[in-house]
Amino acid sequence: MPGKSLHNRLSLKNPKMCPPPPAPGKAEGKKPPPQKRTYYVQAGLFENEANANALAEKIRQHGHAASVARVEIPEKNTLYRVTAGSFTSFNKAVAVSDTLNKKGIKTIVHKQ
Repeated sequence: MPGKSLHNRLSLKNPKMCPPPPAPGKAEGKKPPPQKRTYYVQAGLFENEANANALAEKIRQHGHAASVARVEIPEKNTLYRVTAGSFTSFNKAVAVSDTLNKKGIKTIVHKQ
C-alpha cells in the first residue's frame, strides 16, 4: 500500500495489533510539571528563644498561624526564626505580610 504510513498499514490489517499514537503533548518520557514553589512570611530572627516565642504569640493574636524554628549556624550560634504561614501563592504571602506590617510587625516574604 504505497502512500500509507506504517501505522495505517498495520492498523488496516489488524486494528488490535497497533495502538493509536500518543496524544500530542503526552509523549512517554516527558518531564513531570515543576513543583509549585512555597513562600513563607518571616517576621523575625532572634538569638533569644523567648523573644521569638513572644513575637509568634503576637502574630497568633492577630489571627495568623505562626511558628518558631531553631536555626543552627555552624561555628556561630543558634537563632530562632519566626514565620507566619507557608503559601503556594506569592500574592497570598504578600497579602499576609502587608497585613502584619500594617499592625506594626515587620515582615519579609521568602521562597523556600
